[in-house]
This record gives sequence, structure tokens and C-alpha cells, in this order.
Amino acid sequence: MRLNVFCVAAVISLVAFPVPNAHGTEKCNGYIYDAINAGDNRAVVVNRVTRDVGIQDKRDARVDAMPGDFSASYEDCGNEVFFCLAGPLDIVIPKSMPMKQWQYRGLSCKRIGEPEGDAIRVTCSSSRLYHTGTSFTYSRSRGVLSFGNSRVGGARGGFALRGQRGLFSPGCNP
Repeated sequence: MRLNVFCVAAVISLVAFPVPNAHGTEKCNGYIYDAINAGDNRAVVVNRVTRDVGIQDKRDARVDAMPGDFSASYEDCGNEVFFCLAGPLDIVIPKSMPMKQWQYRGLSCKRIGEPEGDAIRVTCSSSRLYHTGTSFTYSRSRGVLSFGNSRVGGARGGFALRGQRGLFSPGCNP
């Protein structure tokens, strides 16, 4: 009888107080970036399973939602030197951070200012017609924390990571 009570108590405690995943075991199925401007209810959702980037309403944005009218495929264009995402978001980050400027796949990027902790600000310009480039903040421990002026989000404002781990976070590359 005591054993049954103990087992029931253990099950209830696991359900009521679940043990959080360790940092290294978090799922990397996708990322949500919320608009930072007040009144802007957009979210940019990156789905690693379908390789899709899209706009959703941030009040009910989900990584596992079906691609909608405002979504497009992305390409993982990374190699041994760069993390790279091409398509609606153009982001290129050197895997070795001492670089202050770099060029890859038609983007010319450079670090802006000094690093803050392990995070850097980057701006990229494009040689492609009608694309001004993207700016973003990248943390070596957490991945892409924010971005702005992208083709998917436009120039109306930036987007900030919802959650702890973003694009190109350790172990979670597209």
C-alpha cells in the first residue's frame, strides 16, 4: 500500500512540476521572432522541419503551423566557414567570430560596434536588386537574437527572439 501511494505521489509530482529539458536537449524544430514595435502583431516563424519562413499573428504563432500565404522556403547555405540562411531571411555569420567583415553569397557583412558579452551586431548589404540587406544581433551561445530590415519582415521594425535559443544556436543549425 505504501509503495502505491509513493508511486502515485511521484507521478503527480512529475505531472505538476515537470523537469525542464537541459539546455542541450531542447528541440530545435523552429524559432519564433516577435515584432518589437508596439501594435505590430506579426511574428516571423522559422520552421526547420519544412524549411519555411513565414509571417503569423504573434498572438497564436506556432512553429508547427502549416505554411500560409505569407511564407516561403529558405535554403541552408552554410559551409565549414559560415552559418548561412538564404531566402526570406538573408543571414550569414562566420563560425569563427574574430572576423570584423565578410562576404558570402552576394552579401557583404560587417560587425557594428563592440561585442556585448557574446553578442555582436551585424549589418549586411546585398548586391541583389531591390534588397537593402539585413541587420541582426547574434549570440554565440543563443544564436540569432533579433533582426531587422529583412525581406520577410520589411523595414517597418525589427523582430526579437521569443524563447532562449534562435537560429544558429549551438546544436540547432538549419
